[in-house]
Amino acid sequence: MVRARQRHYGCRITEYTIAGLHAVTLENAALRVGVLVDKGADVYEFLYKPRDVDPLWRSPNGIVNPARGTPSTASAGGAFMDSYEGGWQELFPTIGLPTTFHGAELGEHGEVALLPWEYRIERDDPEEVRVAFAVCTRRTPFALRRTLTLRGESAALWVDEELTNEGAEALQFRWGHHPVLGAPFLRPGCLLSVPGGAVNTTRLQDGHFYPTPTRTRWPVYHTDVGLEEDLRRLPEPSPAHVDELFLSDLPEGWYAVTNPHLGVGFALRWETEVFPYLWLWRTLGPAPGYPWYGRTYSLGLEPFSSVPPHLEDARAAGTLLQLGAGERLATSLLAAAFEGTGPAVAVKEDGTVTVATGDTGTQPAAHL
Repeated sequence: MVRARQRHYGCRITEYTIAGLHAVTLENAALRVGVLVDKGADVYEFLYKPRDVDPLWRSPNGIVNPARGTPSTASAGGAFMDSYEGGWQELFPTIGLPTTFHGAELGEHGEVALLPWEYRIERDDPEEVRVAFAVCTRRTPFALRRTLTLRGESAALWVDEELTNEGAEALQFRWGHHPVLGAPFLRPGCLLSVPGGAVNTTRLQDGHFYPTPTRTRWPVYHTDVGLEEDLRRLPEPSPAHVDELFLSDLPEGWYAVTNPHLGVGFALRWETEVFPYLWLWRTLGPAPGYPWYGRTYSLGLEPFSSVPPHLEDARAAGTLLQLGAGERLATSLLAAAFEGTGPAVAVKEDGTVTVATGDTGTQPAAHL
C-alpha cells in the first residue's frame, strides 16, 4: 500500500476524520475532493479552489455519523435519509423505493451508500494522486470498486468503476449516481445544458413519483399539471418546481450547470451504455414537511441504469442490468469544474468543457 505523503504542493492526499468518520481528500491546485470513507465513500466536497465554490448541496442536517445516535424509530423506507448529508452518493444494487431484491429486503437506494468502504492509495506524487475505494455488499453478493484520480492542475476528477457478481447465479440489478447541486452555487438563473434527448414526466402518487405517458423533446418539459417549462434556465423558488422527471434517448452522456453570476460551472460525463437515463430530482422551492421542511433549493442530476426507480416496474420495462456468476462490469465517469458565463455545449473525455460565448459562438472554458 502506498502511504499518503505529507505534501503541501502539487497533487496530494489527506487522511483525517470528520464527525468521527474516516475521510480522505484528493487535492490539487484546482480541486479539493472530500470522500467519507466510512459512509458510502460519499463525495461530500467538490471544491473549485480558484473561486472557492463547491457546487454540491449540503443537507440542513450536515454530515451525520450513523453510529452516533439512534433514530427514535426505524423508518419503513430504510436508513438512507437518517444520515444523508447531501453531496454525491453511489446507489446500488437498487435505486429508489425499498424493495425485495432476489429475496433480500433492501431499503431506499440499496446497500452501498450506507456501508463503510475500504480504500487503498495507489499513487501519490505531485503529478497525480489515485485512490481506490472498495466495498462488498452484505445482503447481496456484489463487490464494487471505485477509483478516483486527480492529475496535474486539472479541474477534473476521473472516476473508474468495476462491479463484480461474486454469487453463483445470474442477478439483475439497478445502479446509479446521486450527485445533488445546491446553494450557494445553485440559484435561479443557473443554466442547465444537456446534449438533447426525451423529457419524461412523472406524477406524484402515494408520496412517490411514477412515470406518465407524457414525453417531449429537450428542453421542453410538460409538468403533470399541464404547465410548460424550458428546462435550460433554473426558475425562481416555487412549490410548482418540486417534482421529478427523467431524460432518455440521450445522444451523449453529459450535463453541465453554469452559474452566470459566479462565472463557474459543474459538469459530469458518463457512459450511456451503463447509465442511459438522467433522473432530475427537483427541489427548487419549499418542500413542506419531512425531510427538508422547506429548507432547500437543490437539484439532483443523477445518471441511472434503469427506470422507473422501482424494481418490479423496471423489470417489467426491461431496463435492469444483469451480471452472470463471476461476471464483471466496468464503466467510467468524469466530473469537472469550469469557468464561463454561458451554457455548455460540450463536455469532453479529458475534462474540457466548451461554453457558449453569446454573440461569438463558443470557446473552451477556463480549464486548469
